[in-house]
Amino acid sequence: MTPLKIAFSGVHSTGKTTAVNALAERYSGTGMRVVRIPEIARSCPWPVNRAAGAEAQRWIFHRQMTAELEAAHEAAGDGGDSLILCDRTALDSLVYSKWHEERSRGGLGAKSWAWVPVIQHYFKAVCLPSYDAVFVTCLRGGAAEDGFRDTDTVWQQRIHLMFDSAWGEIRRQMELFGRTKPLILDYTTIEDAEREIDMLLPPGRRPPLRTAKKHA
Repeated sequence: MTPLKIAFSGVHSTGKTTAVNALAERYSGTGMRVVRIPEIARSCPWPVNRAAGAEAQRWIFHRQMTAELEAAHEAAGDGGDSLILCDRTALDSLVYSKWHEERSRGGLGAKSWAWVPVIQHYFKAVCLPSYDAVFVTCLRGGAAEDGFRDTDTVWQQRIHLMFDSAWGEIRRQMELFGRTKPLILDYTTIEDAEREIDMLLPPGRRPPLRTAKKHA
């Protein structure tokens, strides 16, 4: 089968990495080839979060796309059933970039963010159809301190609203043009995500659902 590509999208500290790790563990036990794409921003050589510049956000976007292309090549390598799990989508970096672009309007640095609207159109036309399903996460409290995340609650809420707006616009456009791929689903629990993914898999690749339990 063509590699199945599942992504998690949303503001920081909303359970994306936890979900991807749990799903990778579950489906690795089915004999499928599982390729996991970690959060790209954590390896960025420039400052990120509110301190990010245009070069950092461009780097994150392009590295995300490269990682996804490499994962598709790797997943298809042996010709068997494969699952690609993405901790964020290419749109995620654009949402954060949009915040920086809006913040810089009218200032000296505005021109450095002029690429954002252009790349947003590219994402919708080229990148979006490559996903089979995208789970959009929601706020579950403040951002946890881990030495990397920005823990400012007000900023986290602002970015969350921008994610809601971005995916809402994509949903409306897909409905307008009758497009059904990817599935764009609100993420609730890992168990619910498993059920949705299982429906996209061949019956022989569907492992038993685990007993429901709490996940961080």
